[in-house]
Amino acid sequence: MKILAVRGELAAADFGWALGESVRSGAVPPNRATPAFEELALSGAHRETWGILAEALPLPLRRPGGRAPHGLAGLLDVAVTAAVLSGARGEVPGLAEAAARKTTSRVSDMARLLLDTIGAPE
Repeated sequence: MKILAVRGELAAADFGWALGESVRSGAVPPNRATPAFEELALSGAHRETWGILAEALPLPLRRPGGRAPHGLAGLLDVAVTAAVLSGARGEVPGLAEAAARKTTSRVSDMARLLLDTIGAPE
């Protein structure tokens, strides 16, 4: 991913959709993907990381049944880091709903932090 990011050849939207679908379906547990995206963000490719995660997160956040996949909070944490480093603003579908949940889960906490970071939808 780093090489593609450096070359400007990382198709964030396509990669993000594939990641989101893989996490939503359970084919890829979020905690398996999190370290790679954390390394990508901290290596200087924070805009690319944000682009991928902004596309990926709506699918597991809006998963049927309303229950987030185990480990999604870690991926949200990386999204916060990438958003801060890249100065990202905007909306991620499903994020406001996850942030509004009245639970005390780490997913809800990280969703609220990410929502505060990128700006609440108007």
